[in-house]
Amino acid sequence: MNSLFTLAFPILCVVLPSGPLASQGAGPVVHLLKAQDYYGRRSFEGQDSVWYGLYRANDQWLFLPSRVTIDTIATPRGCTSAATRVGADRADAALFLIQGLPGLSAGPLQVVFDGSVFVYPGRPRELRLGEADPYRLSARGTRRGRPGDITFAGYELLLDHGVRKQVLASFDVVEEAAPGLVFAGDLDRDQRLDLILDLRRSYVGHRYALFVSSFAERDSLVLKVAELPISGC
Repeated sequence: MNSLFTLAFPILCVVLPSGPLASQGAGPVVHLLKAQDYYGRRSFEGQDSVWYGLYRANDQWLFLPSRVTIDTIATPRGCTSAATRVGADRADAALFLIQGLPGLSAGPLQVVFDGSVFVYPGRPRELRLGEADPYRLSARGTRRGRPGDITFAGYELLLDHGVRKQVLASFDVVEEAAPGLVFAGDLDRDQRLDLILDLRRSYVGHRYALFVSSFAERDSLVLKVAELPISGC
């Protein structure tokens, strides 16, 4: 969803914290961004620096350098009187904009998934990068509720590859189809899988998280290096 004014959510405002996006632990600071409108007044680091946009052209995914602009605009409706508009200098909309990730440079990328999908417990998704053994993104949790009001208690997202398995995120309770896989591919060009997940707990808003392999700690597959919370209304 590239504009907050197209969100079809109930009239409930969930205000998420704004501020700089930073990687976890030592090393370069990584930022994740989308060119769209955000409820409220937001500040983002790196406005005057070059970002790399994730673009799709002619059935090929590319990183292309992009400049972003950040402005405050009035909102004609919604739960706040102002919004923050993030724009990019290319006509085509980037899926995401990334800054600070080692290996960032213009050129093609290996991508194995883009979209938005909820991972149901017991229904793993296979993600094959090149000729290597496939990765598996799976989930576990206890389903409860009735049709139209399904939740999962003790929900966890897991990634495994070969003999290694890692818990990516854990939730006490999530609504059905709330957290999900948004993107899978090799963003840092190290021939290992990177992910962008939406770690929201409900249908309101988004919390995009970037997981990359080049920051992974010992015995891990990826590390979460940046988050982008987007409030819903």
